[in-house]
Amino acid sequence: MHQKDLRVRRIRAKIKRALIDTINEKGFGNLTVSDITERAGINRGTFYIHYKGKQDLLNQLEENVYADIIKLFHENGTISSATSYEDLNEQFFQKFSAYIYGERDFILVTNGRKPPYFSEGI
Repeated sequence: MHQKDLRVRRIRAKIKRALIDTINEKGFGNLTVSDITERAGINRGTFYIHYKGKQDLLNQLEENVYADIIKLFHENGTISSATSYEDLNEQFFQKFSAYIYGERDFILVTNGRKPPYFSEGI
């Protein structure tokens, strides 16, 4: 992997974690880009290289989750080690569950807790 790609992924992961933590603390409507960058340990310029603002950040992260889930569904029929339909379904369920578990904090903060946290009609 290219060093720059790894650096970008690390920065975006920091920003994502900072967004999740800040939403949990302040709610989306009350947080600012400065809150996110402070918590992520980056400067505002770095944030704006990747995102237009907090709404763009949230939109891109949601789109990534949706795209990943769609990709998992499309891969359902092509899991190479499956030997039967039941095996294929089991492997898909394991992959899907692992993905959801890995994204649980983001999914909870954006879906499971919308009413108390989002005041801007998201």
